[in-house]
Amino acid sequence: MNSTLKRDVMPFVWLVILTGVAMACLKVMKGVSTSRLQSSMWVAGEVSEPTLGRLMAGVVFLLLSVALLYNSMKIEKRESEESRLSWICSIAGGTLLWIAIGEVSWHFGIPVVSKEGVWKFVNFPRIESVQGVWLFLVMLMVNFLIIRRGSIALTMYLATFLGNWYGHLCMIATYPVARLLGCTLDMQTWNRAAGLVNSIILAIIGIWLMRKDTKYLGTVVLYVAAGTLLYGTILGKV
Repeated sequence: MNSTLKRDVMPFVWLVILTGVAMACLKVMKGVSTSRLQSSMWVAGEVSEPTLGRLMAGVVFLLLSVALLYNSMKIEKRESEESRLSWICSIAGGTLLWIAIGEVSWHFGIPVVSKEGVWKFVNFPRIESVQGVWLFLVMLMVNFLIIRRGSIALTMYLATFLGNWYGHLCMIATYPVARLLGCTLDMQTWNRAAGLVNSIILAIIGIWLMRKDTKYLGTVVLYVAAGTLLYGTILGKV
């Protein structure tokens, strides 16, 4: 029983802990400086906060993400079999990469001039929205190619990043499409429904992977399933 708990449950616990620590660090770093670097904009019903502290967090998280991936790949080359430490470094790096890119793309933008000659800031296309679907598919194909090459460290790194991405994409990006197809649900109801359906599908896939020689990848998928359900519930109340 103890060996089963350690083998199957603890990796999931590690994922939850690492995510919690990353979000706590993000909150602390955002509080370092609230000086705004750009004008705030409305982004998907929320006011952006392009602060110096947020930008610093994004840069630091990105650098840490690359360092963790590098360390994970070094451990993978040194170890003869799948390493728990390499996996932890990969999932931590993938999580930090998602937070860094997500925070910057949501809250920061570029200055543009309107036809009337007015300068204003326009936020980068949000990768969680429908504009990011094509990029997600490209990254997914890249990860499949990496899996075929047998790089476990890089596979887990990208899988964690893509999993966090998909958890947002499956709700935020699909709603405009559903509306175009005649769906009459409001956004909150859609988020709850999409979160529930996707979490069930992901949970089935995760359990299937856990029963094969891909338990670490299965753990990531189960983590995404739980996160998607939670995020859908949160968005359903906003």
